[in-house]
Amino acid sequence: MRYIILLFFVILTDILSKYWVNISNPEFSVIGNILRITHVKNTGIAFGTPLPGISFIIPLILLGIGVFIWKSWNKISEVEKTGYLMIITGGLLNALERTIFGSVTDFISVQYFSVFNVADITITGWVILLFWKFLFERKK
Repeated sequence: MRYIILLFFVILTDILSKYWVNISNPEFSVIGNILRITHVKNTGIAFGTPLPGISFIIPLILLGIGVFIWKSWNKISEVEKTGYLMIITGGLLNALERTIFGSVTDFISVQYFSVFNVADITITGWVILLFWKFLFERKK
């Protein structure tokens, strides 16, 4: 049940925030020039990096992760289950938007870094957490 609640929260937050950005076209500072809210249409991959054929590649990667989870469900930890589900969810949210509209709505701008969205935060956060977990477990 907790997976459903978490998935629902991420999906709802991502969709509603992107909807708000698309209808209001915001442009304001949260913390000086360090953190801003601004409307950007990202036609590339993570952090706006251009990559031809991305619409074909990302669903294949997500499918591979999905098959891995399905085959490994009873063998992986709760953190891994949650992490993989969140990575797939964030990826599917962005892939679906890119497929329908030709781009992904990004709006959280960090100075000297990039502009991203809730799905990106979900993906990146869980990738870092899983990477950290695997590094930590290997040292034992």
